[in-house]
Amino acid sequence: MDCKYCFLQTYNQTPKPGKEYLEPGEMIDVLCKSNLYNPGKVIMLGSETDFFMHRRNVNYLKSFLTACTDRNLKNKIVVVTKNEIDDSFIDFINSLKHVNLTVYFSISWLPKEIEPGVNRLKLIQSLERVSQANIPTVHYWRPFIPQNSSIEIISEVLKTVSQFTNISVISGLKLNPSIKSKMVTYWPQLRKIQDSDLHKISNIWPKGVKNVIKSIASAYFPEHRIFETNSCAICSIDSIPDYNQVFETAYCTNNICGDKQRKMCKQNAHSSSSEEEIEIELRHIEYSGRYEVKNRQLVLMDDIEHGQYIHLRHSLKIPVTFKSAFMSNHEWSGIAVGNQEVEI
Repeated sequence: MDCKYCFLQTYNQTPKPGKEYLEPGEMIDVLCKSNLYNPGKVIMLGSETDFFMHRRNVNYLKSFLTACTDRNLKNKIVVVTKNEIDDSFIDFINSLKHVNLTVYFSISWLPKEIEPGVNRLKLIQSLERVSQANIPTVHYWRPFIPQNSSIEIISEVLKTVSQFTNISVISGLKLNPSIKSKMVTYWPQLRKIQDSDLHKISNIWPKGVKNVIKSIASAYFPEHRIFETNSCAICSIDSIPDYNQVFETAYCTNNICGDKQRKMCKQNAHSSSSEEEIEIELRHIEYSGRYEVKNRQLVLMDDIEHGQYIHLRHSLKIPVTFKSAFMSNHEWSGIAVGNQEVEI
């Protein structure tokens, strides 16, 4: 797609053809043997590719989903796309038994100079068709930069997508030094941010735009849900309470999730994890470092892998924090590891 803000450019992973490392059945074997796997967890597929970019990718996804069905895997599966989804894939999904698929459509409304490969019209048409087939959908609204942050554009986006889905997940711009050097052409104010500070920042927003989004949504699209966290979007789709320790954080307060969802999360918020449950989960992920439980929080003193940390967040019923700053190699880890947002 050659999007100018894409991290994969930094690693020379795009634009280039996809590469198959494991057959779908082998991939499921690896997944199920991982100590981070849990039948109740969400599986995000294709975070470094787009399954609808090429026919080969689509065929792999079909084979993977078929294998999941054959093995009776119950996990919710999420894919994100900037590409058209044709009717044959929709028919395929509806032919499977027990598949639990949610499709995120990344529709940012950015101009062609920033997203050269995106066909917005076909993407919107795909969102419509997939939604009409009763496959859960989410509008992925990111990144927000000055070019898509006007009142007129925000209103147009909400008017369009709310016809087909009632959920949008919003995000600012995620940066590393390489992407910053490209995006500063389109957003000169990024020069104010030091490269050495980027690892501390989850994403960067045009000043005040979050309030504009939520004001327009609340006033004119009251049934549309706006989330800053993906786990909250999943909770809304599945009608379940928060499982990611987001409730009563600043992100929770900012979300437009509806009274019913907020009440459900509040009723669940008083549950906790015992010392024994915490020890079991720490042993399960092979964490041998120091920790303490303080003020209904698990505080980790030593290094932990990003995947291990996310596992703990999803498995325990208390927040998980760090004695010092968490350093992740994944730029998209964002708010999950406590990084802060910045407005400029």
